[in-house]
Amino acid sequence: MTCTRVFSVLALAALAAGCGPGSSRPVGSPAGSRGSAKPAEAVLLRYKFAKDQLLRYDYRLTLSSDGEVWTDEKLRAVIQQLCLGPLDNPGGSGGLYMLNIVREETERTKRTKDVDGKEQPVIRLVRNVEPDLSTAYGYDRERNRNYFPCDERGSFGLTAKARFHRVTYDSLAYLLPVLPAEPVAAGSAWTAELPVYAGTDYIYGQGDFPGGSQFPLKLTGRVEKVYTREGSVLAQLTWKAEGTFDSQFYAERFSPAFHARQRLIHEVKATGRATFDVKSGTITAKDGQATVVFTSMFRIARDRGEPKWEKTVTRHRLSYDCKLLPEGPAAAAPARP
Repeated sequence: MTCTRVFSVLALAALAAGCGPGSSRPVGSPAGSRGSAKPAEAVLLRYKFAKDQLLRYDYRLTLSSDGEVWTDEKLRAVIQQLCLGPLDNPGGSGGLYMLNIVREETERTKRTKDVDGKEQPVIRLVRNVEPDLSTAYGYDRERNRNYFPCDERGSFGLTAKARFHRVTYDSLAYLLPVLPAEPVAAGSAWTAELPVYAGTDYIYGQGDFPGGSQFPLKLTGRVEKVYTREGSVLAQLTWKAEGTFDSQFYAERFSPAFHARQRLIHEVKATGRATFDVKSGTITAKDGQATVVFTSMFRIARDRGEPKWEKTVTRHRLSYDCKLLPEGPAAAAPARP
């Protein structure tokens, strides 16, 4: 992620995308995102961002892939989420905040195979990485940090040029869930949509794809229970998110020659659960799983015979869990059994 985009451009583009003052819809979320009717003793779920707020999460990730690529990766890290403060742009739900997110890896084991199926040397290099959520990011010159604009429902901002989020590597761990728009109680459900792109460069995302394979990722969430513990009001949340891109159903995005010889199908399915602290406005624990499947079909004539459809399928399976670390000096995440 390069430090070339300044906020003034980002803010103007976000406003141009329909995120004007007073909008109750999160940036980048289409109309129709809704919550349940306000029940008795309902609670409003909102992230409570503040300038210089630092949240640190103990984070574990596993990723396996098979098909055109084969990988098996296990990762341990500390997620550092620093709020650089509010944006002047009044879009989004309750305004937008500048979130600098860094994944500081402490352990990493990645196994791969070459095209002949031969296993390659194990990769153990750890990195400090900013997640690849979209190209809708800004740069804080004062602190020399990149940031993603995010509103109080956890909906990350988009712009007129960056019109969708990326489903790549661990991006779903940050994009999900989007919190409900209305107050909720135990048993409440809500829905939201995220415009996304899931490219075949899933493991090594290189930016937004101009070919038109974006699609809506539809989230359905549920409040399993609301309870108190040691003076805190906690909400137990679960969700599932699904979306499919099929080039056959987007004739206007591709040429007739493409449709005659090729077909692309991208499928995303994700589930997750989280514990949300209503008073502090933070997620204290979260885990999730996702499967991303890429199917490429080609109409090929072999040995001068009639053209027939052939396909390749690549599956990526992701699971993660993270727990909020106590406040205090930065330190390595505690060992887990």
